[in-house]
Amino acid sequence: GISFRDYVLKRLCGNSSNKWPKSLIVPLLTTIRDLHPDDKELKLAVRKVKRESAHLELQELPPLVYQLLLLSTHGHRQTILEMVLELFNILENMSASQQPCDSEGQASQITESKLGEEELIHVEGTVIHHFVFAVRQDVLLAKELLHVLRVRQCA
Repeated sequence: GISFRDYVLKRLCGNSSNKWPKSLIVPLLTTIRDLHPDDKELKLAVRKVKRESAHLELQELPPLVYQLLLLSTHGHRQTILEMVLELFNILENMSASQQPCDSEGQASQITESKLGEEELIHVEGTVIHHFVFAVRQDVLLAKELLHVLRVRQCA
C-alpha cells in the first residue's frame, strides 16, 4: 500500500549519497512512475533524477526525457520541463565551446568525449519527437511548456 510506496521512494530518492547505476536510471524512473508518487515524493524523485542525469551519456538522454515527460502527468510539470530545457542548454553550450561545464560552471560528466554536433542534433530531434507525442497526450503539459518557453524568452 501507501506505506510500502513511501518506503521504496524514500530509499530510492531520499539519500543524496546513494548513487544510481547509469544503466538503471531510466528503469528506476519507470518504476517510480508506476508507483504513482504523491506530490512530495514526486518532488523528491525529480530532484534525484536531476542529480543523476548529469552522469548520463548523450544517447541515454532521449529515454530519460521520455520517462520524465510521462512522469510529469503526476505533477511538477514546470520543474520537469525546466530541468530538461536546462540540460539541453548546457549541452548546446558544451557543443559550442567544446569545454564541458554545467550550470554551476563545474566540469560536467554528461559525456566523457567531445560532443559531436551531429550526434547532439540527432538526440535533440528524438527529444523533440518525444515532446510532440507527450503534448498530444497531455494538454496541460502543452500549456505548461508554452508558459515555460514564454518566461524563458522574456528573461
